[in-house]
Amino acid sequence: MRSLIVGAEGGDLASEAAVAEALSAFPAPLAVVLGHRPGRLARALGLPAVFGVEALASREIARVVLVGPQRRPETFQAGLTVAAPLVAAGARLALHNLGLIEDPAMLSPSPEALALLSRADRVSARDHQSQAFMLDWGLPAVPRLAAYAEAAIAADPTLAARLSPRPLLGLSLGARNDQAALRDGALGRLPGLAERLAGFALLPLPADADAVRPAEEVQAIAARLGLPPMPLVLPMACDREAWLEDMTPYRFAGLMRVCDMVVTETDFAAAVAASARIPCIGLAGVQGNGLHRAIATLADRLAPGSACLMPPWPC
Repeated sequence: MRSLIVGAEGGDLASEAAVAEALSAFPAPLAVVLGHRPGRLARALGLPAVFGVEALASREIARVVLVGPQRRPETFQAGLTVAAPLVAAGARLALHNLGLIEDPAMLSPSPEALALLSRADRVSARDHQSQAFMLDWGLPAVPRLAAYAEAAIAADPTLAARLSPRPLLGLSLGARNDQAALRDGALGRLPGLAERLAGFALLPLPADADAVRPAEEVQAIAARLGLPPMPLVLPMACDREAWLEDMTPYRFAGLMRVCDMVVTETDFAAAVAASARIPCIGLAGVQGNGLHRAIATLADRLAPGSACLMPPWPC
């Protein structure tokens, strides 16, 4: 039996982790991953990655799995386009740990798309808001809440082993170009935080290749947020080429699990922190965005000391 996992975005650790978890949830003697940046996916997942519908022509697919965060409508549509002829030819379909955005293609799929989606025999949503969207589709199967199943992937300690033992604050910034979105003094809303972080070092934890920033920029943003000065560790996390070469979702999980606290704008970091019971401070930006959904969906798993901050940041 050969399965096709659709939804990988090479360089987006949340997407890569979702695919890695799906490979375990849908075990098959042979698995093919269809996604963007195939070379990156091959390194991150330890599997050959197929890029391009034409490459599937000679492969017999018994199961198609649409998985993980669908951050762009064009990739969601591409997944449906790939799945349709395979399902028509007899492949089974699963919608697994699926995350949707507020886009017409996802909120109101075409009749043809709905007919395809209705054939799924296993259906689950990544977060509560995606679950609500999928309920509105009216599928025969009620979507269960997977609640960021990818957060439970195995941790690889390779990169964490490079760090000297000391208290660590993980900082997982998003891939925004607009730095004004990070309000000055945001963390000033948490009394006593600076005192709690005495003696900590700062560990950059970009969860997307586009979020990798130079060390001086990371430290400048940390200062703007209201964090006290602290030394920065793991320089490779501030080098985009090194990050693409050496970072994997498993190694990210390994780094997260040695942190004593995490400040994050990213849903994947929040999900791993909740899974590992690490205090997590989320800078959600706007209500309903990816991080806000993660904090809301995982609220009962968050460690004591966790918080979700929303703008404006009155200090």
